Amino acid sequence: MIRPVTIVTLSRYVEFFKDYTAILNIYDPGVPRIIVRDGNEIPDSMLEGWQVLEGVQPFSITKNINKGWFAVPSDHDIFFVSDDVRFTMHDTTARMQEIAYSDKYVGIISPKLLGRGSPKCCNPASAMDETTPCELWYPCVYIKRAVIDAIGYFDESFPFGKDDIDFNIRAIDAGFSLAVTNAVSVVHEATATGDSPSSSKTYGSEEIRNRMNAGLERLREKYGEKWDELQWESFTARRQSLGL
Repeated sequence: MIRPVTIVTLSRYVEFFKDYTAILNIYDPGVPRIIVRDGNEIPDSMLEGWQVLEGVQPFSITKNINKGWFAVPSDHDIFFVSDDVRFTMHDTTARMQEIAYSDKYVGIISPKLLGRGSPKCCNPASAMDETTPCELWYPCVYIKRAVIDAIGYFDESFPFGKDDIDFNIRAIDAGFSLAVTNAVSVVHEATATGDSPSSSKTYGSEEIRNRMNAGLERLREKYGEKWDELQWESFTARRQSLGL
């Protein structure tokens, strides 16, 4: 059964959100949308059409993501889109939904990323290209409700970074595949150093690296000796190893 879908976005700075929401209004104006607003820089006047949630303080990416996802109706899928993403085609959400439901195993799928992304996210080979936990980045991902029902939400012991890899591993463990499609593309903006513009403005490149390294250590701690295998294991490889 194809479910309805809600867009969820986290945002803090006017300079990024204004371009994001302007393009969203052109390409996907009718899709329900939730913003988790961190701080008060983005004025209410820019938020027409958005369900507005105030971010968790002190700031935590995982807690803010979960707050947004919790607010999505329980019968809706989630299209999680960063404010440094720019849609490039009309009906992006519906296109992603159609592709996601073309394969019953797919639980999470990304469009092709033009700009910043993993090698697989930037160069998917097909309309349904299976990928691995480390290769599926989260600037823009369609998540089926069945995944949330099966594994819950983000692990809040990851305060910043690598929480998406953990979620990907848990999805594969629950019997879902991860994929990237070349049939839909979005622009993913980056700074000159290759970082997220919003995160770079908040923390700077060195602090981002420190926080990402802390997330990596949390992954190693959580998965122990299995970590080296799990970060690159696909759903197909998992099924084959189990003789399914």
